[in-house]
Amino acid sequence: MRSDGLNRQTHRQWASGILTLVVIALIGTRVANAQTIHPRAVQEIQSILQEKLNRTPAQRKLDSHLHLAGQAARGTVTSSTMPSLPNIVNVLDFNEHGDVHVDIQGTVTSTLLAAIASVGGTVESSVRSYGAVRAWNPPLAPETPAGPG
Repeated sequence: MRSDGLNRQTHRQWASGILTLVVIALIGTRVANAQTIHPRAVQEIQSILQEKLNRTPAQRKLDSHLHLAGQAARGTVTSSTMPSLPNIVNVLDFNEHGDVHVDIQGTVTSTLLAAIASVGGTVESSVRSYGAVRAWNPPLAPETPAGPG
């Protein structure tokens, strides 16, 4: 049986191969209206796909918009490295304190609700029977309630 690390390495190699094929297809084909994709757009697509491959298991549970908002708040992603970042972040709902509105799906427990509070979040509502929580969370801590993986 393979170790977990070997499986991740194999997965990343496979995903990297798919990424390469996608980029080749994008570069080698033309859009329906006979225009080519601008090289900066191809570069940004490559950048986004590579960033997704490098996410931790907890980060993979997050919506990409939410994850990238957290990265932007940390300064690890900027509009100069990802020109579409303002458009990505603009789809999120922020309150006057800068917290982001999130919907969390999973088993609603007191531990989950405490994890939200521990990062400075505020639970708006939780329904155990639906496995749903609505909360306002600081964008710098979105993975904490998502758990380790």
